[in-house]
Amino acid sequence: MRQQKEKLREMSALDVKFALREFKELERGKIEKIYHEGKKLRIRIYANGEEKELCFAPGRIFISSYRRKAQKEPSPFCMLLRKHLCGKRITSIIQKGFERIVELKTDEHILIFELFSHGNVVLCKNDYTIIIPMEREVWSKREILPGKPYKYPPSLLDPFSLSREEFCSAISGEKKTASFLATSFSLSGIYAEELCARAGIDKAKPCKELNEHEKEMLYEELHKMINEFSPYVFYENEKPVNFAPFPMKILAHLNAKNFETFNEALDEFYTFWESIEMEETAKKEEREKEEKLKRILEQQKNVLEKLKEFEESTRKKGDVIFSNLQLVENIISGLKQARELGMSWEEIKEKLRKSTTKEARCIKQINEKEGKVKLVVDDIEIEVNLLLSAVENAQVYYEKAKKYRKKLEILKEKIKDVEKELQEKIQQEEKRVEPILPRKREKRAWYEKFRWSITSEGFLVIAGKDATQNEVIYKKYLEKDDIVLHADIRGAPLTVVKANGKEITENAIREAAVIAAAYSSAWKLRLGIIDVYWILPEQVSKTPPTGKFLSKGAFMIYGKKNYIHNVEIKICIGIMISESIAKIYAGSFQGACVHCKAFVTVYPGEMQKTEAAKKIREILFQKLGAEEKMLVEKISLDCFISALPGKCGKIEEETS
Repeated sequence: MRQQKEKLREMSALDVKFALREFKELERGKIEKIYHEGKKLRIRIYANGEEKELCFAPGRIFISSYRRKAQKEPSPFCMLLRKHLCGKRITSIIQKGFERIVELKTDEHILIFELFSHGNVVLCKNDYTIIIPMEREVWSKREILPGKPYKYPPSLLDPFSLSREEFCSAISGEKKTASFLATSFSLSGIYAEELCARAGIDKAKPCKELNEHEKEMLYEELHKMINEFSPYVFYENEKPVNFAPFPMKILAHLNAKNFETFNEALDEFYTFWESIEMEETAKKEEREKEEKLKRILEQQKNVLEKLKEFEESTRKKGDVIFSNLQLVENIISGLKQARELGMSWEEIKEKLRKSTTKEARCIKQINEKEGKVKLVVDDIEIEVNLLLSAVENAQVYYEKAKKYRKKLEILKEKIKDVEKELQEKIQQEEKRVEPILPRKREKRAWYEKFRWSITSEGFLVIAGKDATQNEVIYKKYLEKDDIVLHADIRGAPLTVVKANGKEITENAIREAAVIAAAYSSAWKLRLGIIDVYWILPEQVSKTPPTGKFLSKGAFMIYGKKNYIHNVEIKICIGIMISESIAKIYAGSFQGACVHCKAFVTVYPGEMQKTEAAKKIREILFQKLGAEEKMLVEKISLDCFISALPGKCGKIEEETS
């Protein structure tokens, strides 16, 4: 593949400029988790009610919507980053000048991403004193070391900071035009060529030969180019080979796909090639495992042959003894008698050398220290123990043969297992298709940052999780035809039924009252029922009477309140499945019956939320089919916990 053989396209300073425009959505976001592997760093950030992931590697930095696997053990560098940054809010993310340097700032720290050269990430205090770099580096005028002040590399010329005159006068010298634009103006080769093509100038033309009109054309086309924001990924043979934040004249021959944001284009490009890299790594690991299995199999088969030989020869020795019982017994008893008569072993050996008996001829060697003698009987060498009878010596060989036979059987089973595993790996390799991209994060609807539900008639209900969300709902999402609900108790969410162009029914209001009641302080107080009132949007105000002050998340209600009396404190928790996505439903019984595959009704109590969530998930899981279970498995326990108003009591199983 082309991109695997060549170096993967890196982001230029211009690419960073466009990407950083979209990084603004991360500001004020909270850093939740950090992952580090090799030279890659990922930061999970919770911003604007959604999880984002900032991905860095040498030559690239972008926001990804794909879920990547975390490394098993965090590195020391990762642990230190987590210690200093996790839980902190991002105050700003900026590009240093027109450099390939990005700075992520919190109140106390600065995390610097260097995209150039081999890439680096440097954690600094807010005065730019280095705490720890991912890679320690030393040059003659620059040191990236703990405790040292962070110094930027020599600055490059920013073409966008130059006036027309400055731009034109800067273009001079022997260099070819495209080469000059790429290096002196940091535009990178591809954008330098694009600029030349748009200006109608030969990219190989020396700068000194350009006239003033041509230089001005380059200036004008550069500024036109960056104002044509429309991100693309360019494909060759259905594989992404390039990207740009605007249409590319020099890539017009390639298939192109347009994206809404530049980060989406970067994500699509880099995640694809990252998956290729992971696939190649996986293939390499699989090949190494195959080779290892083959080596193990070869060794096992060699051992098997040796065990067969041992088993056969040992059994044969036992057979020889049994076939010559009297001879062997004569040798054993003869040697014993000689010793009983007081003969030394040297005298016995001397006597045997002179003897011509069959017994003497069979004796090859006497090992008096171990009490054993080596015999050659029927051309087979055997060793017998002088403390045992001939029959007992034969039995010893048979027992050894049995042990070898047992080892043989065990080894045969092991060989079968290894052969099976090897065959499975070969089959997997044969079935392997194109690499699969990591799973994309689900794009949440705007209302999913709040507590939300759907009534049986399809009306959306939203409620604030805290005082801040109550303010947001009031200021941003409350419209004139909506209905506002509030439990008649201190400590309750601002609950809104969204009209969305329809007339809100009495039934929808009653179902929304269940949510307003359940997520109020009435749940914590374990009340059985509570009154809930509803009003029109114009009756809600943030303007208090003279001399009074409204706290954050509090409102003034003017005019008549319409009460719904004796609303039972309970909530239905269920599973909604739509377009192969499973979500947790929390709302009324009527709504759950219409929208849920399975649900339970939960009441206040003393059971901790985590324990209750586990129990609810288990009950719902048992009510679903195989495919539905696979979707529900993707929902984290935290989502179930988040849906609960507080500690729980009775959990009733329901049928939708």
